Amino acid sequence: MRLSVLSTLARTNVDPWEEAARLAKLSTTDAERTLISTLNLFPGKRQRPAETESLGARLIALLPKAGEATAAKEATVAIPQ
Repeated sequence: MRLSVLSTLARTNVDPWEEAARLAKLSTTDAERTLISTLNLFPGKRQRPAETESLGARLIALLPKAGEATAAKEATVAIPQ
């Protein structure tokens, strides 16, 4: 059975939104290492290390950087005059 990253996090009692926010605050390298470690904790059929590393890098690249998150939040609450 294939699991999504979302279901993997849910099965390990990790809130995906909180984890994404936490990872977004880390450096890219630290965030990738952390996510890869989390994915490797899940029991069952393991992917090859290269596949897990590639998945981790792709997912971390999708996270907003600290400045981007602030700018997006400000744009959302800004009221046009």
